[in-house]
Amino acid sequence: MDTEKSKTTCDICGASNDKSALFCGICGNKLKSKDEPINEVNPSLQEDPIDEVQLDFEDEPNSEIKIIGLGSAIRLGFTNYFNFNGRSSRAEYWWWILFYILTSMVPLIGPFINLILIIPTISLTARRLHDIGKTGWWQLIIIFIYILLFILLFPFFIAAAIIGIVAFIIWFILFLTITIWWIRWMATRGNFGPNKFGPDSNYYY
Repeated sequence: MDTEKSKTTCDICGASNDKSALFCGICGNKLKSKDEPINEVNPSLQEDPIDEVQLDFEDEPNSEIKIIGLGSAIRLGFTNYFNFNGRSSRAEYWWWILFYILTSMVPLIGPFINLILIIPTISLTARRLHDIGKTGWWQLIIIFIYILLFILLFPFFIAAAIIGIVAFIIWFILFLTITIWWIRWMATRGNFGPNKFGPDSNYYY
């Protein structure tokens, strides 16, 4: 009987262990002494629910975003006919360029329509450059480079065959490089938020 009283029973596996043992020799469970007070969980901790984290998403400056298409681009192009200030999205630019190309294919009157569209195209290009943080004068620099390249193209046809072919290859590489560089600029997403040329556009890019 004294031996049984000196034993401690494991709550997990039911094995008998010496009273002086701290852990069960079978399952390793921590043994509770009769003199050891049982730690109870504070009921208040169980009743209090876990606070949920609430994320407050503030509206962006331009939360009302409109989808721009061909019709909207044409309307904006004529509305801002002489407007060289502000910013324009890349969607507005490329839809207008598509409109410009389509009108150039109209028989007989196509060239005359393109003459009418030159000014709004230049102003739109200036606003597109503003949208990526660059001055509108860049387009005049690009136009000057293209004109210079076409002027240099004529001597290539007059030169000897071998020299003309090599020179034309060099000319074509320069032309292609500038064209890719320019398309990359025009296809670049505009600066987020306002820049030195004005507030961000409210249209999809």
